[in-house]
Amino acid sequence: MTKRLEISRDIAAAPEAVYAAISDVTRMGEWSEECHAAEWHEGFDGPAVGATFDGHNRAGDREWTTQGKVIEADPGKAFAFECTMFDFHYSTWGYRIEPTES
Repeated sequence: MTKRLEISRDIAAAPEAVYAAISDVTRMGEWSEECHAAEWHEGFDGPAVGATFDGHNRAGDREWTTQGKVIEADPGKAFAFECTMFDFHYSTWGYRIEPTES
């Protein structure tokens, strides 16, 4: 069974600025309660479909590293990546960015 969670937020910023923040995985530790650091794998230095990275996570006394792979990178509109650990795909994170009146 596939579980899905959607959350919507209004952010007072231009879509391009929001995209720049969420697609820079090296900043993920700034706003994640679980992922405290991430870095692009060798050969990648930013968001592009196929780019891979490691995400370092912590929950209580547990720590683990996941591998991420960018599956969507559309500046100002969408960013998504898949997470795997030990060749097991366990989650997909995606962000849709839509301009609003505010």
